Amino acid sequence: MLVADTLSAKVAEETGIDAGQVHAALSRGPAATDSRLRGLISEITCTFHRAHRGDTNIDAVLQCQYRDGSTVKAELRLHRDYLPPEIRADFWNTGGTEVIRNWPL
Repeated sequence: MLVADTLSAKVAEETGIDAGQVHAALSRGPAATDSRLRGLISEITCTFHRAHRGDTNIDAVLQCQYRDGSTVKAELRLHRDYLPPEIRADFWNTGGTEVIRNWPL
């Protein structure tokens, strides 16, 4: 899972919670997220951006907003074939250049 794989180490470093536990909690989804993480994180936002409609490279920015107002951010570039299917579908269906997903905890 993109969120868990990308943010686990950074969130673990910031919170002191074991990276494996963070990864497992984020992989299971918001409803199953560890109570310690819910107490520290207010939301995670994933923004996917492409320069134009035919662009095959997608920039992904994942931002974790902590309840104290601080943030941690990770950026990566993906080929569209490696995007989650629902994100690819949104790009295809809308023809837009940006897709945003919020993950409230």
